[in-house]
Amino acid sequence: MLNIDISKDLEGRLHKMAQKMHKDESYVVKKAIRTFVADMEDYYLGLMALKEHKRSKKSEGSTIWTLEDLDREIATLDVES
Repeated sequence: MLNIDISKDLEGRLHKMAQKMHKDESYVVKKAIRTFVADMEDYYLGLMALKEHKRSKKSEGSTIWTLEDLDREIATLDVES
């Protein structure tokens, strides 16, 4: 369970969005958090791939990477680097 404090303005916006979606506020918050976390994971994986690409010899000249190439490269990286 998570307990957070939000401003009255944000609380009102959340309530209105939940009404428009015909969902409860908890559903909207969970969906927003899932979306945010997935987006941030994608961002950091992309950032790591870019860092690795810049460190590698592959950055010399033009190289086209497929999604599979990126997945392979990302799998070999330490998340904290």
